[in-house]
Amino acid sequence: VFNELIKNYSYWGYGDNDLIYNKISKFIDNKKLENHDIFTFKSNFIHGPLSIYRNNSYCNELFTKSENWKSILQKKEYQSFDEFGQEGFHLKPNSDIINFSNDNISVIALKEQEKGNLKLFLKSYSKEVICDTKEILRIENGSVLNQKTNESYIFYHWVWEKRALWFQYPNWTNTPASYYISETGFYSKAEFKYYFFIHRYRKMKGGFYWMYLKISNYIKRRLHIGTVKIDTYT
Repeated sequence: VFNELIKNYSYWGYGDNDLIYNKISKFIDNKKLENHDIFTFKSNFIHGPLSIYRNNSYCNELFTKSENWKSILQKKEYQSFDEFGQEGFHLKPNSDIINFSNDNISVIALKEQEKGNLKLFLKSYSKEVICDTKEILRIENGSVLNQKTNESYIFYHWVWEKRALWFQYPNWTNTPASYYISETGFYSKAEFKYYFFIHRYRKMKGGFYWMYLKISNYIKRRLHIGTVKIDTYT
């Protein structure tokens, strides 16, 4: 589909739009590029938010090794073909990969690696879900860092945080060189000085609104009136 766009490149990739990227060259150097065909940043499956493929016919047509790729792509419902499919093989670490169907690119790639046909770079360099750990990230001059440990991540994906009513986006005209992100959203350096207070205010405000939605939606469902707003996931 995108042959004309990628024909002059040795590698191509795809990424979600809810990511904040680090400098990728910090994590992938020329030696790694020479020795691997697919780069992804989970340890046990091809990761949908960001993956990078060698630009050759073998990698580009890897998906066709699924016997059902055409029917999968024609389905309206999301099939997780770009990650771990419907069987959830990644949740069964003691199972042999050969026993899983080729309904996703991860199983296909892992099988091809076992045959010696493909070299995968599978490293947990990404950061997702900071709402459970209460971590704070610092974005500083193009780097994505853990505020406490200074650990560097290739990207941050706010896949869960964005679903909470207390997660707030900034209204910056220009993105600052340094800022912070926590389970309650984005903070400028000036705002972060008062993080203790702002964080709690956002949680309280979002929590009250969540309770309001729960109650009002329950009433609407019971009485079959009005439009039910989507409840938050958290």
